[in-house]
Amino acid sequence: PLEWSEELAAFADEWARALAPRGLDLRHRPNNPYGENLFALTGRRASPAEVVDAWGSEERLYDPEENDWWPEAGHFSQLVWRSSRRLGCAVARAGDTEAWVCNYDPRGNWRGERPY
Repeated sequence: PLEWSEELAAFADEWARALAPRGLDLRHRPNNPYGENLFALTGRRASPAEVVDAWGSEERLYDPEENDWWPEAGHFSQLVWRSSRRLGCAVARAGDTEAWVCNYDPRGNWRGERPY
């Protein structure tokens, strides 16, 4: 199970604040030692459940027979990655845009490995 990490939440907050002014132009943090899921929207606010549900909805794109999850189900696979133990998330707003960042430690999404 994942445990909340204030350290990872602070790390996520730094990147969310950098992303929010970019609107929907999301980019993963360069040289990030952690796993990372990103989400952005404009015009309204999202709930944490909505964000996690968006990532989780990619489960339908994961083929466990072939262990084929990349890249279409990468958010889902990181969400359930078996060896990730710590999680920290943050949301930042700029104008009418929200940027959400979650970081996972240790990182998941290793090609060729199964998420669970």
